[in-house]
Amino acid sequence: QKSMVVLDEITRGTAETCLKVKNRIDSDRPLVIANCDQILEWDHLSFYYFAQNTTLDAIIVTFDIKQHDPKYSYCIVGANGLVQRVVEKPSAGISMTACTGVWFFRRGSDFVKHAEEMIAANDTTFGEFYVSSVFNRMIVAGLKVGTFAVDRFWSLGVPSDLEIYLNRNKQ
Repeated sequence: QKSMVVLDEITRGTAETCLKVKNRIDSDRPLVIANCDQILEWDHLSFYYFAQNTTLDAIIVTFDIKQHDPKYSYCIVGANGLVQRVVEKPSAGISMTACTGVWFFRRGSDFVKHAEEMIAANDTTFGEFYVSSVFNRMIVAGLKVGTFAVDRFWSLGVPSDLEIYLNRNKQ
């Protein structure tokens, strides 16, 4: 089902926004949620095959960051390669594994269940319900969350980010 949904109201974050189409995603089918303010340089086919063949319940698409930037969320990854925790916009560097804003769930119903629980508990971060925070609930529930690193990540969230991207990619 390919279509656009236009909301008449402002939501309290990306997780709540995604739940506005709950009837389309609450299933055993895979779900990908992607922010719209970035460019990824990556082998998307490798990601597709990885997602199709993994035993993970969810995958966070990440990039390695050289210097902490509080505008990103970060994964703490254990020695076993599984995500132990996701922290949204920390003031201090907790990891060098930053999230791109592309999220994969093996089952859309996992996202719906844990996002609804997060909202029912009013578990906000900076007053918002982030998709990244849903993963922490999944991890506590015993689901396996892993990562997939991209070659390069370009943030376009603010005008200065767009200017950096355009200056470095002049052709």
